[in-house]
Amino acid sequence: MQKCQWQELLFLLYFNKVLNFGETSLCQVVSLHKKIVGMRKELKEVIGAYREMERIFFSSTDTTSDQYLAGKSFFYSVSFRLGGGDKWLGFREMLRCFRKLIHRTDAVFETGEGGKSAIIGNNLSIRKIITEYISRSSDEPVCWYISKELVLSMGVFSLGNYFFMLPFALRQSFKAMNPEYRAAYALSIREVAEIAVILNFSKKNGLERIYDFVPYEKDSNFMSGVLMKNGISVVKIPSSGPLSTHNKILISDEVVFSSHYHFEEYEKMKDTIRVKKIREWVPERAFTYLEIYRNHPVAPRKTIGFYSHGEWLRKAEKHSDNGLNSSVAETRALFSLGEFARQYPEYDIVIFPHPREKRRENVTAAAEHYNAALSGIPYRITDNEVPTAMSFHQVDIAVVAFSTIIFERLFCGYKLLINNYGIEGFPMQGSPLCSICYNSPEELKELIITNSELTDDEFFEKYNLGGYRISPGKKYQGWN
Repeated sequence: MQKCQWQELLFLLYFNKVLNFGETSLCQVVSLHKKIVGMRKELKEVIGAYREMERIFFSSTDTTSDQYLAGKSFFYSVSFRLGGGDKWLGFREMLRCFRKLIHRTDAVFETGEGGKSAIIGNNLSIRKIITEYISRSSDEPVCWYISKELVLSMGVFSLGNYFFMLPFALRQSFKAMNPEYRAAYALSIREVAEIAVILNFSKKNGLERIYDFVPYEKDSNFMSGVLMKNGISVVKIPSSGPLSTHNKILISDEVVFSSHYHFEEYEKMKDTIRVKKIREWVPERAFTYLEIYRNHPVAPRKTIGFYSHGEWLRKAEKHSDNGLNSSVAETRALFSLGEFARQYPEYDIVIFPHPREKRRENVTAAAEHYNAALSGIPYRITDNEVPTAMSFHQVDIAVVAFSTIIFERLFCGYKLLINNYGIEGFPMQGSPLCSICYNSPEELKELIITNSELTDDEFFEKYNLGGYRISPGKKYQGWN
């Protein structure tokens, strides 16, 4: 063993004693040392890849390379993991990473299916749903589910590795003192460490494919580049919502499209969606409700549903703005529906609340919100226990502002109208969705009266929406 390695071992023994982590044998310390050295290789590689991406993004004249595009999404994209802050944001992020190392938790879950594939996600509460969705749709066993948000706490990324990357973390923290790209520089400390852990885990377990279920994260394209360089295939799975929201740039081996609108967008975004293959799957939760609509139960006439995205509540809770003006659009959608209901009281109004509004602590505030917006109008709120996607057949026409529920309802073959007031670029010009959009109470009134007499089949034919609807003769992998 080289002199520097003996010094590291002695340091670990001393550090363990100072922090009083308990009795530790020399064998345990040697084992820890091997983990540190093993992770150090991946850390060095990821830090080097980051610096190269940063250099190309800020100095290269070639704005078409994959690395430039990865840098563009890395530095320009909005992240919901870390908002703005003062000049000390980077240093607080360093501290946050340190705390993650100390608080151990499970971050990797074996599915029991075997195989050489893994899913990168975040939400542990729906990991079984996500795993079933991907394994059935891909017809491939998926061995692991990895929570990107928790990987630093799984015991692989040790204090020794933290100290190894300290110079990089300090560099990013000082850069984050400048307001420009502050959040991007600060969050990069955590992101680089997470990607190194994922790369290390992938190598040790012989993974051949990664399904990226969080492609909206700003470091997703950078992570793809690192994984693909190491011979690991990457499949990105964006939500059924518009790609233009968080996925204008997609770099991977493959991408999954789960709505017809994705294909429309792709035709205009081919320059920044860099993939070798496109897979077409059903929406991510479709297997939980498709059986309900196999025989397409008919909705009662003169019933109007309002699909909430909880924008008023997100605003009250000061969530990051998505920049789409969807809060204003949703407010106007509800206002327009109220105006219509006052003129045509024979229509039943049904509110389908967002899961946020269904939480126990928000139920009273939600009721007050809708009572104020629909003052004097009879309406009912659906059962909190039943997801909206399982209730499409309860109303003849649904109105909505901006939500993935748009594409799920259309996929199941039910009528829908969209308030896109102030939502720039959605729907994109030339899309059939433009014909079912409205901006005012008058336009909503005309659309409801016109389409109330149409069957669902007639509605889809009239507005050329057949591509959005599930096709009985079309095979969807894992779902027919």
